[in-house]
Amino acid sequence: MNNFFFEPIISELFKTNDNYQLIENESHRLEYKKEFHIDDDIFKTINAFANNSGGYIIYGVNPNGKFLDGVNEHSLVNYKKIDSENFRGKLYNFCQPNIPLFHCLHKIKEKNFIVMYICDSDKKPFVFCNNGSVFKSGDIFFRYNDSVKKILFPELNQIIEKNRNEEQNKWMNFIGKIAKIGLENITIIDKKNKYLYDGEKNIPLSDEIAQSFIDLSNNNEIDGKIEGKIGLSIKQWEDIDFNDQYKYKISEISNKISKDLKLEKKIFSYYSLVNINKYLNLKTNKAYCQSLIQGKVLSWRYTEKYFSLIKKFLLESENIVIDAKSMSKLEARDKNKDLLLFQAIESSLI
Repeated sequence: MNNFFFEPIISELFKTNDNYQLIENESHRLEYKKEFHIDDDIFKTINAFANNSGGYIIYGVNPNGKFLDGVNEHSLVNYKKIDSENFRGKLYNFCQPNIPLFHCLHKIKEKNFIVMYICDSDKKPFVFCNNGSVFKSGDIFFRYNDSVKKILFPELNQIIEKNRNEEQNKWMNFIGKIAKIGLENITIIDKKNKYLYDGEKNIPLSDEIAQSFIDLSNNNEIDGKIEGKIGLSIKQWEDIDFNDQYKYKISEISNKISKDLKLEKKIFSYYSLVNINKYLNLKTNKAYCQSLIQGKVLSWRYTEKYFSLIKKFLLESENIVIDAKSMSKLEARDKNKDLLLFQAIESSLI
């Protein structure tokens, strides 16, 4: 069972007086509800708790007298759906970012109680991004004492200022560490785009190695051989003659294509290739292109294979040369058809 539902915590939550009424009063960290319904009202309540400091919602309690009534059968049926698309999926669809919450079913004699814990998160504010029956897109709710209300400026400003200060502290700590270690000894790992930057160039990382860095940052164990694989990846990259393999700038590619296919610049240009790269998502394929940082300038260089592939694609794809002048025209095309043709040409060049 999760830490939030350890026996001492549950015992304290369900402590009663001589009249079998719960001792604890509702607060900004605690709410009692009679039954568990999957409706917009519960999403609004969860949003309010998440934007304050989290807390517990206990179902099966009569809020008026704080008597332990237990939930009915309908609530138990709804509870079985709590981890389904019907509940968590709806919550995620309504409210962003994703709100972390946990739950358990607690039994006292023959009575059942649903206990939900909404975590205190550093991802505030949680904002509704779609309309519902009791909220609209853009709404942010907050738990004020024992009630749920739209957030007021002082609380929202406190959240924003806290986020800003934490971000600033992270940057200051990061820059301080760089200064202490020395720029010449720093290597930056881009986990999102799967690159290792050594101060001069981007070195591509395999999916396995990139995932290992993610595991490390999450304090998970990784394969003990991964360090050697990283070293091998770097060595293989350093052995590449970058200027020989990635020999073309995009402007050089467009000029070569225009010359070979006898296309005027007003019909086909550098911007046409930029649009095609975006349309077909080609910059993710290191067999075709690679980014290079020289000084403070980031540029993309392209391979001979890319030139051959694009040239043949332009010849065989109907009206692609004309449509490539505008991203909106490209997006109006049959993309699946273009991708199938591109893949077929790609296979023929292997």
